[in-house]
Amino acid sequence: MSNDKKQFEKYKNTLTKSPYLPVKFADFQVLKYNDTNKYSKLKREYKLKKHYDKMFEQGYISKLVDFQTYQKIDREISEKLHGIKTVDGIIIKSHSLHFIDRVIGHIFDVPKDKARNGVAIEDIKNTLLNYYEIKETEKSIRITGKRSRLSISKIYVGNLVQVNSYLGEVRK
Repeated sequence: MSNDKKQFEKYKNTLTKSPYLPVKFADFQVLKYNDTNKYSKLKREYKLKKHYDKMFEQGYISKLVDFQTYQKIDREISEKLHGIKTVDGIIIKSHSLHFIDRVIGHIFDVPKDKARNGVAIEDIKNTLLNYYEIKETEKSIRITGKRSRLSISKIYVGNLVQVNSYLGEVRK
C-alpha cells in the first residue's frame, strides 16, 4: 500500500465529518498535490482531532467540549492572537495544541487533580499587550499580566506554549 493510500485511510478513519477530506482516494491525491491551502487545513484538522481524542481519553478535555468547539477555539486563537506584537517586539506566529487545552481549561467532569481554569482569549491578548512582568528561561519567555500568565517558546520563536489564569497581585 502506498504512503498516500495509508495516509488517506488514517484521515478517513479519524475525520468522519471533515469538509476538507474527499470521499475518493484519487480526489485526495489531487487535493494533496494541487491544493496546498486546503491540504494544509486537512492536515491541521487531522492533527487537532488526534490530539483532541488523546486529551479527551486521558481526561484533560471535559465531555462538555466537543471537537467542533475545540476547532472553533483553535481558529479564534489564530485570528485574535497571531500577529500581535508585544511591547518587547515578540510577534506571535503560532500556538501549541497544549495551549488550546489551557485556554479551554477543564473543571467539570474531570478528576480534581486534573482540574484547571480556562483563560479568556481577551485576557491573553491583554497580557501580551499590557504585561507587567517578563521572565526568560533557557527555553521560554514567561509573561504575566493582570489575569493570565503565559509562556512563549524561544525555540519556536513566537509560538504560544501554555497559559494559566492568574489572579495574583495586580500591579500597575
